[in-house]
Amino acid sequence: MAYSYPVKWITNTMRGAPQISGTAGTFIGALDAFLLTGWGTATATSVSISGGVGTAIFPEGTYFEEHAVVLFAGATTPAALNGEARVLSRTNNSITFETNAPDGVATTGTAITVKYAPVGSWAKPFQGANLAAYKSSDVQSSGFTLRVDDTGTMTARLVGYESMTDINTGSGAFPTAAVIPGGGTFHKSNVASAAAVRYLLVADSRAMLWAVEPGTASNSAYRSSNVRGFGEGLALSPSGDPWSTFLSCPVGVNTFNNGALSGGPESSSGGFTVCARGFSGLGTAVYLSASPFTGASAGVSGADVLLGSAPSPVDGKVRLSRLYLRTTVNQDGPRALVPGVAYVPHSGMLSLCSPGDVLPGSGDWIGRRLMAVGISSVLAAAPTGIAFIDISGPWR
Repeated sequence: MAYSYPVKWITNTMRGAPQISGTAGTFIGALDAFLLTGWGTATATSVSISGGVGTAIFPEGTYFEEHAVVLFAGATTPAALNGEARVLSRTNNSITFETNAPDGVATTGTAITVKYAPVGSWAKPFQGANLAAYKSSDVQSSGFTLRVDDTGTMTARLVGYESMTDINTGSGAFPTAAVIPGGGTFHKSNVASAAAVRYLLVADSRAMLWAVEPGTASNSAYRSSNVRGFGEGLALSPSGDPWSTFLSCPVGVNTFNNGALSGGPESSSGGFTVCARGFSGLGTAVYLSASPFTGASAGVSGADVLLGSAPSPVDGKVRLSRLYLRTTVNQDGPRALVPGVAYVPHSGMLSLCSPGDVLPGSGDWIGRRLMAVGISSVLAAAPTGIAFIDISGPWR
């Protein structure tokens, strides 16, 4: 199968998806499935192809979400069926998918299996008891590593490293231990229990984004998340900028949206978004701000009055803006683009869509599928705005 899909996504509602909760190890469990192994394996009872569209039939109640990327294996004829495919539609026991395999009924010597495809091109070089280190294996990546300490219940702790030699040893930390001992905060849940929360993870081979709704453990209306993540933005320097590899992670509950990659208030001292070094490559970690090209620098996506209420009463459009990263201390200009995130410089977006809705992109986002994310400054509250993550890509 010749098609390749660089951007993958997972939500808690996908069949077989690991759940994140206020329990140690659940964030690592979700990352392992998403980045490395895949999830939701099923055996097809039949697969047929006609005119570039395949149909896979499963036992009743087995299906895969529309727009998701799945991985076929085990087909003998046609061999081109094996590999990745994007789901076009689904019923309660079938999917259709795009394929370049020839027309006909697929055969197998054993079984044709289908699962949600992992992102791929990520490695887990080190691990411990509820500890894990993740690193892009893309040949173009900076090679920096994210260390996840998931020994806590309601939160995990995150640190980026330029290099690591084991799960507890690394150099070039961002944020540094002097600024945030133990690393930034990943909010899993607002209660220490096994109650599952809603989440979205989206990634390509060089950056991952997450939008976790920790308040949904106690109240289904608390759909606030903001976009966070780790990896490489789209460097604006023609010569590249590996030091701009970012980690977005608040310090505590009271700074839930500061420095989010979906925009929001910045901080030059709190380590809310941080990168390995300044543009010169000298020194240690520096703080970043994510701001929209069109919109308020400390605004709330989807509740920003700059372009008026959505949709525009003039042409009926909802306009979106890319976000850029810049160093906060020196008030530098744009350094890198935030991959995959769209800011909405309108107000009133919550009247048009809800977190989790998938909408078709337009303008610069034409041909993309955009999933809505709830934005708020409070962890356990209903969202006050909406941003979008591109779940189809490519981001680069």
